[in-house]
Order: sequence, then C-alpha cells, then structure tokens
Amino acid sequence: MVRGDETRQRISWTPELIEKVRIGAATGMTDQALGKLLGMSRNSICGARFRFDIPSHHDRFAPRELPDGFLELSPTMTVVEAAKHFKASKTSIRNWNKANGITPKATVRPVRPKRVSTPVAPKPRKKKLPAKLRLVGGQSPRRDDGIAACAQLYLQRFGPVIRARTVDRLAANDQWIVMGRRVSEPEMLAMAERKGFAA
Repeated sequence: MVRGDETRQRISWTPELIEKVRIGAATGMTDQALGKLLGMSRNSICGARFRFDIPSHHDRFAPRELPDGFLELSPTMTVVEAAKHFKASKTSIRNWNKANGITPKATVRPVRPKRVSTPVAPKPRKKKLPAKLRLVGGQSPRRDDGIAACAQLYLQRFGPVIRARTVDRLAANDQWIVMGRRVSEPEMLAMAERKGFAA
C-alpha cells in the first residue's frame, strides 16, 4: 500500500485497546501473537508499545517450555522426527531428552554396499640405464652406432652430446651436437680421441 494513501484504515487507539495491549505484553506475549489476537499487524503492536510506553516482558532467549505429549512420543521418535513433529530445533530436542532421561529412537542408516575392487595389473616399470649410460636428451645408444655411440658416451663426461635432428625431426646419422656445436661424426670421433678416447 502506498504511504500516505487516504483509503488506508487508521487504528484508533482507545483506552480499552491500549489496556489489552498492556495486559498481553505483561503476560509475555510476543508482538506477533498479540497482533493476531487483536487482528492487526506486528508493526502496529510494536508502534503502540513505543508510543504509549508499554514494556515487553517477552524474552526471546528464554528456554522454550516442554510441549504437550513430548514425554510419550519422544521415545518412539528419532531426534530429527521429534524436531519436525514438535517444530523445535534438534538441540532443544536433545536437551529435553537429557533433562527427562529419555533415550530417543536410534537412527537407522542404510548400509552402503561395499565396493568390490577389481584387480589391476601392475604397470611394467621402465628400466633405467645406469648413470654412466644415461644420455642427455633422453636418447639411448643404438646397436648400429658402434664406435660413434662409444665416443658419445665418453664425451658426455665433459658435456652434453646428442644426435642432431633434421628438418623433419629425424635423426641425422652423421651429424652430432657436442656441447652446443654441430659437428659431423668424424669430427666428433676426433674430439673424443683428443680427450683420451681409444676405440
């Protein structure tokens, strides 16, 4: 409704109506319950108490009283079922059960079927070459390399030695990269011999 609308019904606060609000507030009724009793909104009751200086004796933090039929029905219900039935929190249900020595109904949880693990074949481990035979770049000596592979292993004591690649990413049989320099196979053998390699 638009504020200031003339068609809006205004409440005439008669002494009798004010006394009803005062009595209801004194008995501990909430503004919402008092509004339902008198047929008006909660804001109207709250405004009347502020306007006519009527104190509220309702404590919203006060413990709730034990509902009717709790002692008979609570032992046959779980905590969740009792909370839904009596419209209370699970903490309140547990506190009431503890105060009255009530053991609630145990919650039956569905048993999950156990997972049957299927045996998995172990993956074969890759055999690593000894430290002396590990080559830079993940390359291993080929059987047809012969003396070139031996020279490569020997030169790796002094730095990285890998087989050169062509434009098509294929290995060049007669090209090597020795410590950053691209050399041919005879040049690599000569470098190895200068450093003490004996075929």
